[in-house]
Amino acid sequence: MTTHDDRRRNFRADLRTVVNVYTPDSFSTTPPTFQRAWSEDVSATGARLISEGEIEPDKVWLKFLAQGKDDCVIEAEIVRRGKVPRSHFRTRDKLHAYGVRFLRLLNEAEFLELSLDQVERVTAKPEAASPPRKVPVS
Repeated sequence: MTTHDDRRRNFRADLRTVVNVYTPDSFSTTPPTFQRAWSEDVSATGARLISEGEIEPDKVWLKFLAQGKDDCVIEAEIVRRGKVPRSHFRTRDKLHAYGVRFLRLLNEAEFLELSLDQVERVTAKPEAASPPRKVPVS
């Protein structure tokens, strides 16, 4: 788990941008499915994500959508989970909050290769078992 000291080691920017969150199951469909979130409190090593829906697996790929810039894809792991109020006026309405640790930066070609690998993994048919042999009975 991340300690308070670890979370504050790097400079953090309050960058709010849309993030597409992909999970290993995202690649079982064509095109891959994703969940929308937005970023807050971004540093060189991680960020806080806010989402309306729950994100289940710990390993995710984050596609940061920057207007007028190339999209940035980062492999990450969820290290903290919680809930936050939707707004100051709707404190009972909660959103999911996640602390994510960045693992590695991917370019578009690497992300495409990863998604193709995941599609292959999900759609691979188990090897056909050989038919049972008939043994003559004496």
